Amino acid sequence: MNFLIGGGTGLIGRSLVSSLRSTGHNVQVITRRPKERNDLSWDSIKKNGLPKDVDVIVNLSGRNVGEVNPLFLIKQNYDKYIDEVFSSRLDTTKLLVDLSKSAPIKAFINASAIGFYPPDPQITYDESAPFRDCGFITNLVKRWEDAAQIPSRPDIRQIQLRIGVVLSQDSSFIRTFHRIYLLGFCNPIGTGRQWISWIHLDDMVRIIEYVADSKRVFSSGPVNCTSPKSVQQVTFAKAMSESLGAPSNILSNVPVPSFLFTYLLGRDRASLAVDGQRVIPKKLLNAGFEFTYPDLADALENIFGRRPRS
Repeated sequence: MNFLIGGGTGLIGRSLVSSLRSTGHNVQVITRRPKERNDLSWDSIKKNGLPKDVDVIVNLSGRNVGEVNPLFLIKQNYDKYIDEVFSSRLDTTKLLVDLSKSAPIKAFINASAIGFYPPDPQITYDESAPFRDCGFITNLVKRWEDAAQIPSRPDIRQIQLRIGVVLSQDSSFIRTFHRIYLLGFCNPIGTGRQWISWIHLDDMVRIIEYVADSKRVFSSGPVNCTSPKSVQQVTFAKAMSESLGAPSNILSNVPVPSFLFTYLLGRDRASLAVDGQRVIPKKLLNAGFEFTYPDLADALENIFGRRPRS
């Protein structure tokens, strides 16, 4: 098949492009700064339209919503960053949707996030859960998914990937906590009972390939992209610390106060660290998708080469 990948130079995009090409698919990447011969810029797409013979569009574009930068303490810088978090998702999605309305594509697959679901430790969410506006994150994801709809083309499979916390050596989540956990500071954040619904990068790539396969009957709509086995934050921290071979630390049981993340991330984004959602990939499980890394211990062992003890 012929794939057009928006955001193909990001964490998921790079692995997806490599995997697709290794299995014989033709892939073109849209990026702000084209480097390879077949790369396309967003400006060229806007001017010239989609390349011919595209079968599947996968849009993974979007600035990292969890960036930490001391310059964000200046309100003007933070407001500009938040605007870019929205525009990097909505503008690229709307452009590809507009171009897809008259294109002979078979599937439009757009990134989304499990932030669609409100934080609630008592609820296990599947794709049927209704939307509830609970602030910045849920509003961002809802607008993102709404922008990805092509109601005039019911013949196109339109899939929104509700992506959880992606685990790999290069993921921003792992890099953020690597040095902290390596020193044994696997402290609970707040209560530590908030859920982390995670997915190994390899499984994330396999999910995209799975739903893109025209031989499978995979209906339009949201798809939860998480392992079937979410864990609480304190469990994740301990497991990753063990997988890193970190020494025990007598201070590791001292909770990190939630207000610290409000200071580091801003009130809008603090929920990324102090809250969480327990999400299950019901559609994938019902379709028979088999995860390579359903268990956190297996995923961490693959990433760090050491299996956590617990």
